Amino acid sequence: MVIPIGIYLAINAERASADGWGAAMSTDTAFALGMLALIGRRFPATVRTFILTVAVADDLVAFGVIVFAYTTDLQMVPLIIGLIAIGFMVTARLQSVRNGFVYFALAAVAWVAFLKSGVDPVIVGVVAGLVAIAYPANRADLERATDLFRLFREQPTVEYAQTVREGVRTALSPNERLQQIYHPISSYLVVPVFGLANAGIVISGHFLATAYASPITLGIAIAYVVGKPVGVTGGTWLVTRLSGGRVRPPVGWASVLGAARSPASASRSRS
Repeated sequence: MVIPIGIYLAINAERASADGWGAAMSTDTAFALGMLALIGRRFPATVRTFILTVAVADDLVAFGVIVFAYTTDLQMVPLIIGLIAIGFMVTARLQSVRNGFVYFALAAVAWVAFLKSGVDPVIVGVVAGLVAIAYPANRADLERATDLFRLFREQPTVEYAQTVREGVRTALSPNERLQQIYHPISSYLVVPVFGLANAGIVISGHFLATAYASPITLGIAIAYVVGKPVGVTGGTWLVTRLSGGRVRPPVGWASVLGAARSPASASRSRS
């Protein structure tokens, strides 16, 4: 992330556009994985895991930059209310609360509060996503679901059917359950509408002529095309060296470089 920012600042030095350095650091996780999906089986699953790990960490820092570096008018009372709502959300997760409406209500309160505070409420979505963690079904939950099914098999009533359904559902992690419910909506409705809505730029000859010569365009383009691959590959190499090889990528270095170019070409600007 530092290398793309450095390239952008070098090109936009002593210009007002230098304040847009945050746009050069972010990676679009969904689009990066989407590009790998288009490539298909040419990349092994370990490359997908590597890209997902790098892109998620990259996005989290980018969200932090949006919150702390680009918040100009901070209102403390709504911010405190939003932080309290997030605290209740995390506490509910630690207490294994399974009622989705509780999380929805707390997230809605936090979202409105952050919006009123002047802080970009996108951070609330990140926290809500982290609360809906993924984990493999544990043995106790699977055995409970099996026992409930045996009871239903011996006495097939509506009540036992509902109990079995709930037992099987709660054996899965919240992440998997939510993915099954919302994947069609997010993939075929939300993401396309999001992309179209955020592409609200009037394309004209004058606009393109100005954009091509703009230091903002050059700074972001070079930061993505050069900075991201160098930064991801260099950072991975540095961690491997500092850990003595104990922490290293699960793929060869050629795949690391190729994977590093995927999020670079799929990155989006945040302004």
